[in-house]
Amino acid sequence: MIGPLNKQSPKSSCLSPIKRGRKPMFSESMSASERKAKQRREQDARIMDLPASEWTESDCLRIMTTKRFQPFYEFAWQRIGQIKHYPSQD
Repeated sequence: MIGPLNKQSPKSSCLSPIKRGRKPMFSESMSASERKAKQRREQDARIMDLPASEWTESDCLRIMTTKRFQPFYEFAWQRIGQIKHYPSQD
């Protein structure tokens, strides 16, 4: 005698597997590299738009490791000191 848990219906084997996760926003999902590129673009725009007093630690680290943000290096260094509550050397 076969129990109800061991019984497979013939329809279930014909269906494609159910995909996990949310549906893609614009009919195609992005690859990991595309998502990271988008994240970097958004962060770069935020760095350029926000004043230095509103940068996050992540923004400051991006500034300090990217050559095109080199003019902002000193501001980022000071902002990290504020975020970490280091005493200022003024």
